[in-house]
Amino acid sequence: PLTVYKEINKGGTSANIKVNVIHSGSSIPNGLDNAISSFVLQRGFMAVMADNNNGTGISKVFIASEKDLVVNELPQNLKGFISFIRVIPWNWVSKRGLGGSKNGMNETWFYQWGNSGTSSIYKEYATMAWGKNGADDDNDITLYKGKYKATHVMAFNESDNCNDQSGQYANMCQPAVAVTYYENLMKRGMRLVSPSCRENAPFGYLEEFFNLATEKNIRIDVIGVHWYDWGSTPANS
Repeated sequence: PLTVYKEINKGGTSANIKVNVIHSGSSIPNGLDNAISSFVLQRGFMAVMADNNNGTGISKVFIASEKDLVVNELPQNLKGFISFIRVIPWNWVSKRGLGGSKNGMNETWFYQWGNSGTSSIYKEYATMAWGKNGADDDNDITLYKGKYKATHVMAFNESDNCNDQSGQYANMCQPAVAVTYYENLMKRGMRLVSPSCRENAPFGYLEEFFNLATEKNIRIDVIGVHWYDWGSTPANS
């Protein structure tokens, strides 16, 4: 589903990239490690590309949702620097998803506060690194990679809370600590969701986390939000 080219405008040496296999360093075919300038991604697939061969560093997710994606020239910070590629089938899902294991809402995706669930042909499972233990061990990479139809990994459950949830363990309530574990999730070659924090996090914890991640070229594709709105109304909050 992915063809990469050495030169811009689909020129020069090319290579075909297989699905669900992490290609890194010399395993990128035809000597194209640190030598890719353009590519074509077929409709229905997602490609994660990074400049470090373990998936960290400068990286980007490309999605061909409705038609083939033709990139005639990569961004300058990736052009000629790609050492990590993973291609995954991209699933169509609706807005409606679910936390837990209930059914019956016509939901097309769900998560279960962990990484032990599985997708079905009709519903995508979103993996989650609930806390430090889901992100600090490289052995987890194999687990995440093996998840059928899984395209996302959600980071930490309320790591901004020092007294409860994942924030109470391993100093995860310190953004500088959480960012180091979050960086490991990049090695999965999946779309990355930020820690899901409480309502005031955008003005504190999450803002600091985002700034630290940006400084270190740590990718955040989606912002996770917990919104309770207890004792208030949308109009005044």
